Amino acid sequence: MTDRDGDADRLQDRLSKRFDSDEPDKDTKQTKQNNQDKSAKQNKSTKQAKETEEGKDMEEAGEKTDKTAGESRSETVDYRDEWNTRLVYLPDDLSDLLEYQYKRLDLETDWEVKKEHHFYPVVIAHGIEHIAEMDPEEFTAAVESLGVGPT
Repeated sequence: MTDRDGDADRLQDRLSKRFDSDEPDKDTKQTKQNNQDKSAKQNKSTKQAKETEEGKDMEEAGEKTDKTAGESRSETVDYRDEWNTRLVYLPDDLSDLLEYQYKRLDLETDWEVKKEHHFYPVVIAHGIEHIAEMDPEEFTAAVESLGVGPT
């Protein structure tokens, strides 16, 4: 019975130190450190698993074929890694119109139109073609018609 008495005494000492003192005992510090280490390892494992899963998804996306205009080509590079990023601020009316046209084309085509991969590049390319033919007065008139006049 001395083992039980000794265990009870140690438990009582730990509890009194934990609740009677502002400073946690050595065992509590060690337990917290162990919990933090376990949590960090779990977070790292989870992060690695997600990265691996995302990598597999990216590989699968790269292996899929994109059938457009009757041709089949293999996408081996993710456009997000290779293309430049542009941030554009648009007035609400123009943003709504852009969103409407995207949804319309996505519904009307027999394949999935991806906004950033398909829609925006076509809008930009055709928009550039159109403004390339404008003279400065036509461009100014277009800017003013949108209500975003020159500053």
